[in-house]
Amino acid sequence: MKPFKENPDRSVLLVGEITQESLSDLIPPVMRLDGVKHRDGIHLYLTSPGGQGTAGMAAYDFLKTRKNDITIIALGECSSVASFVLQAAKRRIVGPHTRMLLHFGHVDMSNKGSLDGDSLTRAGQEVQRLDQTFLDILCERATAPRSVMERVLQANTFMSSADILHMGLADELLYKPTYRR
Repeated sequence: MKPFKENPDRSVLLVGEITQESLSDLIPPVMRLDGVKHRDGIHLYLTSPGGQGTAGMAAYDFLKTRKNDITIIALGECSSVASFVLQAAKRRIVGPHTRMLLHFGHVDMSNKGSLDGDSLTRAGQEVQRLDQTFLDILCERATAPRSVMERVLQANTFMSSADILHMGLADELLYKPTYRR
């Protein structure tokens, strides 16, 4: 099953890892929905453990440039680069049981063969550049100070929906649970 499905209520699903391949499934239905300006905009339901940083940046840039307002509803898990994609929405909603893992980027060098010192230095510089971009975008709308956001990213921090809202990484809760105690 493909991770995206277009629905008549102007919504698209993004479920699973964010990759270059999943972008090729996301872009066409969003472009079709964006072809007509609509008062309800476009709703993207997101549950993802993250994925490739460059694919997440492409999704962010694509969603930011739509003529319709984008609402992203994060359910279940919105971790790693998925938390970055969430920031592309005009309206960011989280489910009460949504969790988020924030961290700076990681590089998998296992299939790169042998690398010399210069190659490793350049790769390290690129990771640092991407980390700063990620931090800049998270801080654009976060209510937490930049220094706090940087510590959160360095520590591989899990956050509850209450934490996500408190840090300003989402705008509202989908619904308030009513548990009996």
